[in-house]
Amino acid sequence: ALSRMPIQFFAALISLGLLGGITGIHLNHTFFSFGILLGSLISVFAIVWSLNLFNFMDGLDGFASTEAIFILFFGGLLLWFVDAHELAMIAWLLVAALVGFLLWN
Repeated sequence: ALSRMPIQFFAALISLGLLGGITGIHLNHTFFSFGILLGSLISVFAIVWSLNLFNFMDGLDGFASTEAIFILFFGGLLLWFVDAHELAMIAWLLVAALVGFLLWN
């Protein structure tokens, strides 16, 4: 855990750097602005938390795959509704791959 955590934080920082940082979030047609520093800090912790939650659930016989199916499916719906059709299709292709994986898991 001591060697894994710094790597996870570093990977989250690189990801956010490539995205240009996060300044806020849109919820129900309202934009909540956190500023680049606080928004990115919250995002880094959320990414690392998600990685560790997913890693914990991976050992619970299919829970991680089931969680990923629901997240990718509904994430695909959200992407579709904001006209990001290519990304929605990628999310749904991953859903199909995970469903196939669960059948053989």
